[in-house]
This record gives sequence, structure tokens and C-alpha cells, in this order.
Amino acid sequence: MEKWRPYYKMACQGVHAGAQSLFFSLGIPTSSSVELLAGASNTGLADPGHCAAISLTMVSAALFTVRPQLDSLVSGKIMLMLCDDIGDAFLEAHDETERIMKEMLDS
Repeated sequence: MEKWRPYYKMACQGVHAGAQSLFFSLGIPTSSSVELLAGASNTGLADPGHCAAISLTMVSAALFTVRPQLDSLVSGKIMLMLCDDIGDAFLEAHDETERIMKEMLDS
């Protein structure tokens, strides 16, 4: 799980602010000229959301394999497939949000 820590720290910067959050925020679109975020944002959720799905899948897989049975193995495989779908859905939503924000800034 150690390899996921940088993603977690990056996602927490806006909440547990340090000096780094003055220069980088997941909530500010890359196409935006805004420098500081004030309030909630719909952008920047793809990586934290997908990482959360991966973490939940890993924990569930560990629990399912304590006493492996056919049902638990099938459930684990389905969860892996759902995790991939969740990652794709987060990426699609991120791309759509970026497109909308770019259109708003251009007009």
C-alpha cells in the first residue's frame, strides 16, 4: 500500500493545507487562470476516487481470501472488473469537467 501514499497526500493537500497547496491544487482545472481555490470544486476527483476504489478492492480481496470459496472468488473477480469501470468513469467525468471548464473560460 506504500506506493499509493503519494496519491493520498496529493489529494489531502487542499484539506490539510501546507505551503505546497499555495502552488498546486487538484480542485483547480489545469486550463484555469485561477490561482487559489475558495470553496468546493468538482475537478481533480479522478485520481483520489480511483485510488479509493482500488484500496477498497484490495481490502475486500484480502478478506475474501481468508476462507476462499467459489462465491468469494467470483465476487473478488467482479470487484476487480468494477474497479476498472470505476476508474474509466472517473476519467470520463474528469475529461468532461475539464471540457466544460475550458468552454466557460473561453467564452
